Amino acid sequence: MFALSAAGGLVGAKIIKPLRAKWRRGAIYTYVPLFDTPAFILFFLADSWLFLGILLAIRTALATVTNIIFLAILKKQHRIIY
Repeated sequence: MFALSAAGGLVGAKIIKPLRAKWRRGAIYTYVPLFDTPAFILFFLADSWLFLGILLAIRTALATVTNIIFLAILKKQHRIIY
């Protein structure tokens, strides 16, 4: 189950580049919770470990996308040099 969640994180980091090519950072950051909320609601309906693992993968992928976009916006606003 945790392996599926970790794979979701990798997928989230991988899909950020195609998302950025299509949409602006603000739009991505605004619309990710629209996909994140149903995943949280479906956690209550998870009756097997596989369904729970898939939901964890989706949740982790979306959290990764959100964190990357947030750090990019923060870096741009404050001119932080890492």
